[in-house]
Amino acid sequence: MKVSNLPVGVEISGIDLAHEMDEANRTALRDCLAAHQLLVFRGQHLAPDEQIRVIETFGPVLDEWQDGKRYQYVSGKETSIKPGRLLFHSDNHFLPIPLELLSLYAEEVGSTATPTLFVDNIAGYARLPATLAARLERSEVVNRSFFHLGFSDQPARDLPEDLIGGPMARHPAVWRHPETGAPFVYLTELHAFRLGDLPAEESRNLLEQVFDVLYDPRYSYEHRWADGDLVVWNNRTVQHARGEVADASEEAFVPRSIRRVSVASKGVSDQFQFDPRVLTQINTGEKSFYRGKFGEQR
Repeated sequence: MKVSNLPVGVEISGIDLAHEMDEANRTALRDCLAAHQLLVFRGQHLAPDEQIRVIETFGPVLDEWQDGKRYQYVSGKETSIKPGRLLFHSDNHFLPIPLELLSLYAEEVGSTATPTLFVDNIAGYARLPATLAARLERSEVVNRSFFHLGFSDQPARDLPEDLIGGPMARHPAVWRHPETGAPFVYLTELHAFRLGDLPAEESRNLLEQVFDVLYDPRYSYEHRWADGDLVVWNNRTVQHARGEVADASEEAFVPRSIRRVSVASKGVSDQFQFDPRVLTQINTGEKSFYRGKFGEQR
């Protein structure tokens, strides 16, 4: 097994994930993830159940849609998500218990398919000016989700206070890695609505200072997809983003079938009871982030 550094995380070669791994290899992968936060494997051939088996190396795989599959597609014809742009985020940051780990597998992608961008929250924290880092250490962040209104490409901090919101959670603005103890920024462009109870303008100014450091393109990793790629990352220490993805009916459409498997103890439906008004907006709104009825069997 060979490990090569990337701008964020590492690429691992010399391993065929379609075959059962022994405990030594599983331990090596867990250690590698703890040290580097993101793992890239190229040229793999993984059916859904094989991807699930690989990801069980890192923890319990979540049945996010409660349909028994334990996988879903984040782009492509089988996805429940509408095409478009996604700002930097950590999945389920707007819930009390966010997802622990994410994996994406490229089942079928065109040569010009939209890449995925990654940034490292640990490295981002280390680059913060000391005064700003100290300020964040004493702060909480209010995270809100507006997916039901179609806002996947606008920062939560710029949206009006009175919008009917989806899930919302407060988290410390700085977390510690549970294995290494390393501090990391836990703020995301998409979901950070406000820092604590600060006035909106002061909160926005502080958030933008953090994001200027965190999203500096010199420290991001752009993953350009090819068939058989598997990317695995710590959803709390790494954020991801995506540019525009066209719908299959559009002239600009490029095949991009990306399969997702996640690790967590609880998902959205385990932690949040949707307000009937929110469900109505999801299920009838033209701009909803989701296709069709929310949570329907696919």
